[in-house]
Amino acid sequence: MSLKGRLLGQCAVAFVLVVIMLFSVFCLSSCTSENSDIPEMSGQADIGTHDHSKDTSDAPVTDSKPDTDAPVTDPPVTDTHVTDAPVTDTPEPQTPSKNDGTVSFPVGKGNPAVFDNCLFIGDSRTIGLSQYGDLGNADVFATRGMNVFRVFKETVDVPGHGAVTLEGLLSGSKYSKIYIMLGINEIGYNTDSVLKTYSNAVSRIRELCPGAKIVICANLHIVYTRSASDSVYNNTILNSLNAGMKALANGSDIVYVDVNPLFDDANGALRSDITVDDFHLIGQYYAVWSAWLSENS
Repeated sequence: MSLKGRLLGQCAVAFVLVVIMLFSVFCLSSCTSENSDIPEMSGQADIGTHDHSKDTSDAPVTDSKPDTDAPVTDPPVTDTHVTDAPVTDTPEPQTPSKNDGTVSFPVGKGNPAVFDNCLFIGDSRTIGLSQYGDLGNADVFATRGMNVFRVFKETVDVPGHGAVTLEGLLSGSKYSKIYIMLGINEIGYNTDSVLKTYSNAVSRIRELCPGAKIVICANLHIVYTRSASDSVYNNTILNSLNAGMKALANGSDIVYVDVNPLFDDANGALRSDITVDDFHLIGQYYAVWSAWLSENS
């Protein structure tokens, strides 16, 4: 082949490579723009659903981290200042007692009938509550890893309603009370962003169900040893988030309830003997939680 022919061939190859590179850059730009409405995370990970056994024996000890979709790094520091909001009057829980390896709590049997015509919105902890607690005839809109950024985007299979979005569920039902149990999967996102999105979600729920009482539920604490060693999943960050959620309550049609004093140890952390993985309760204690909710919300 002549020198001119070889040069023409090389130019053609170079042109094709440039076209391919430009096309790849365009596709990458298009893909990354699809999720631009969700803020960048700095360590957020889904807390997985576990087998919350009804076994009454002590919980197994585990140092395993929850499932994660992203590298865990220190969460951003926030200077958010929140003020106390009126909350529902709840009796001060007493110290649990332990007999023959089973922890008992000073709550009644509860009244699941109070959950009739109620909706629970949440994540894997809410799933555990619905499976092992007694929520009566309440509807449950919950999935593993649910958070406030996804709650109006997810489609969930709700018994009696089929696969529905939260907006579709709320638009077609008139609930008397709506429990919101979100927050643990939001750790790692900027707290200000989480609370702003949380506030918008509460407002949207109020618009769709104006007659319902909204119950904002504090996130359960984490076991002390895990909290003290984890830069992302720890009770300092969780308490800051809970305080911001509490500030959204008005004490009348939007209230805040906190079950943590019932399940906390002397360090203000989740008792290690009632959890399967530092985050989720052993099955039998979800029944304690649901009974407490029926009496205090």
